[in-house]
Amino acid sequence: MNTHCSNLSQASARCFRTAEATLRQIILEKYHALNEEMITHLFWCELRNAAHQMNRSDAWSHALCEDIASAFHHRVGSFDFQHDYAGLCCEVQLHNKQREGKTGGDFGLFVSVPRVVSNYSNSCEIEMMDRALLVQAKLEANGKFNKLTPNQVTQFPERRDFMALALYSYDDDPKQRLRPFEWVACAGYELAAVTQDLRHRSFDSTMNSEVIISRLYENRLGTDDRVIIQKHIESHKRPEFRFVLRWPDNRRPEMKVSLRNYHRQTLREQIRV
Repeated sequence: MNTHCSNLSQASARCFRTAEATLRQIILEKYHALNEEMITHLFWCELRNAAHQMNRSDAWSHALCEDIASAFHHRVGSFDFQHDYAGLCCEVQLHNKQREGKTGGDFGLFVSVPRVVSNYSNSCEIEMMDRALLVQAKLEANGKFNKLTPNQVTQFPERRDFMALALYSYDDDPKQRLRPFEWVACAGYELAAVTQDLRHRSFDSTMNSEVIISRLYENRLGTDDRVIIQKHIESHKRPEFRFVLRWPDNRRPEMKVSLRNYHRQTLREQIRV
């Protein structure tokens, strides 16, 4: 089986990029010295706005149809997948639980999106992919990032495989010029190395927000294990941010795509002409 989600992944990455750029401009114009909690909250508000704009242009359905075409090696001619799969929308949901001071900047990032699964035959399936990532936001101050809390230190070995750091920093003393977000996947990291890299701002490599969302789509980050999600990521103590792509209940399409059906449809249209 092969999965196809590159176009939806790129559309989602574009949504994240737009939201982050807007956030940095808003902070520059209106705010200064925001902490991790406020930066995170404002970012997700802007992500919701960016997603709404893309909903209006049906960008998500267009991207999904391109992924369907990819599943058939583009052997689809002029088949109108868009007619059947229009209306796919993105919802960005914010569920604030307790205040940041109780959680050390932790938040759960949940992604629920369709992806195309095929064996390169004459049919493919559209399945929903649910994935979650535990994120710990850290703000730079005086040349170093805030350290892990005692609770984060204790739980790091058990959680690192499905955890990432979101690193926020400013480029000026008034703290109005927010730099692009930097992300660090914690899988494979030792606690001592993370502690040192936070203290000295010395991470060997970081990722931007677009790469993070792409790796979630590719199953290279986070987890889909419901036991792990319920035990470690879903919590009444931390905020949850959900990035959900779905159709309205009255427009949910057939989740199996058969080229045979489209061949028949095309033939009927040709006969009518």
